[in-house]
Amino acid sequence: MAAADPGVIKGQITDDKGAPIDATITVTKVDRSWSTTAYTWDSGTLGAYRVENVPPGDYKVSISDNTRGYQWVHQQETFDAGNVVTVVAGVEVVVDEQWLPLGTVEFTVLDDETGAPVPKPCVYIDVPTNASVNICGANGKVVVPDLIPGDWKYHLDGGGTHFAQEGEPYVHVDRGRTTKVTAALRRGAAVLVKVVDRATNTPLSSICLYTITVVTDGVQSRVGTYCSNPDGSIQIGPFDGSAKFQLYAWQSRNPYNPPVKLYGDQWVTPTGGTGDQRLATMVTIPAKTIVSLPNVLMDPPGSITGVVKNAAGSPVAGVCSYPWSFFAGILGLPAGRCTNGQGQYTINDLGPYKWPVKFSAYGSGTTWSGNVANRYAATLVQVSANGTATMNATIADEGKLTGTLRGPTGSWSGAWVFAYDAATGDVVYSVQAPDNYETGTYLVRLLNTQKVYLYFGAEGKGCWYGPAVGAGRKVTAAAVAVTAGAVTTLNLDTRVNCAASPFVQMPRR
Repeated sequence: MAAADPGVIKGQITDDKGAPIDATITVTKVDRSWSTTAYTWDSGTLGAYRVENVPPGDYKVSISDNTRGYQWVHQQETFDAGNVVTVVAGVEVVVDEQWLPLGTVEFTVLDDETGAPVPKPCVYIDVPTNASVNICGANGKVVVPDLIPGDWKYHLDGGGTHFAQEGEPYVHVDRGRTTKVTAALRRGAAVLVKVVDRATNTPLSSICLYTITVVTDGVQSRVGTYCSNPDGSIQIGPFDGSAKFQLYAWQSRNPYNPPVKLYGDQWVTPTGGTGDQRLATMVTIPAKTIVSLPNVLMDPPGSITGVVKNAAGSPVAGVCSYPWSFFAGILGLPAGRCTNGQGQYTINDLGPYKWPVKFSAYGSGTTWSGNVANRYAATLVQVSANGTATMNATIADEGKLTGTLRGPTGSWSGAWVFAYDAATGDVVYSVQAPDNYETGTYLVRLLNTQKVYLYFGAEGKGCWYGPAVGAGRKVTAAAVAVTAGAVTTLNLDTRVNCAASPFVQMPRR
């Protein structure tokens, strides 16, 4: 056989336990002038490979895959450290290789003030393959196994009790070794709570809690969303400083893997759910304090349905119904269950409690169940588990509020107006720009016969509306009376109408 005839390299690849495993094999000439690649899955036998037509000479062989990176024969990390394999014409050279164990990183995560273990730390390690990991631990420990060697960026998170680490440092990983990292995280205010089935006390996963905060100007907003683990546990936080909020619970449903049992929405109280936000627990957490709450008790859902008509008695299409006071979408729940051509609506997935219902659409004044103008006066609708309650409504004609709006220099650049119901603090309507750019007028809609407080502004300055007194002296904000079906005119000027917030002393329950 001629000296220039090719040779063969073949062998078996096994994992660090000795079991056959597939891999990519690269044969590279020592001077790097030639290389070829083979794949074990082409051989028909798990982990076996065969590289034919290899010119005689000295080579180095590597194995690789997406989760283990590269390893050079025999069990070396670099090309330079790899062993030389000599190929002779017409000869089959057997080169078996076993993967070294991958690396492990053990994180110890502590409170930066007390040194106590962080209850539920998590870490993300950014490996530039599909081997990147995101894993959580308990009691200050997170162990991340099976990492390919290298220097990898990581990010530590303190769960609900501690703030995430600032910056993204690197950790060095070696095959077959455990690298230990100790880090300290800053503690915040947090709430620990568990979600269970009220009837069976079974822990529930995929139940989510919205934290709804009420700030001193009356604005309600969603602070965050927190969903339960398979053991039903939820950590809410961390909050910087103290925190005060109510909790709204709902079931997250995957259409591709629907839950076995359905649960209804609720405002959370210590003894179960409610549909009346006024009865929901106001959770107060001092700064850097972890508070444990009673279990959230979930119940089966029911529905509310009915027909919405106008004052003339005709059904109205396109009127949206809500079981809470927020603007559409603020909770991330369906924006509104709107009436069809026959004026009929249905709100599903409500817990078996008493709920108010809001009806709102352009052309009508915002109306609450019982045909009243605000949530506190609403007739509460009793929902039963797996049942359907009825609440019909007659909506008022739409009231409007308009006038000119001026900022500090008399311009209406960047104008906005928020209208709040004076009794409840609920937002009735907001507009972020003048209705007419030529005249600088605004238009507030959806008004019923009610009193509203106005928060308005332009040119970056915001004010609560109060009547002008003397040379722009500040006064207490004034409630503005508006009427369903009528247009009320009121000019707003930040130079003379700025007043103190009306909601500072307003009780929130």
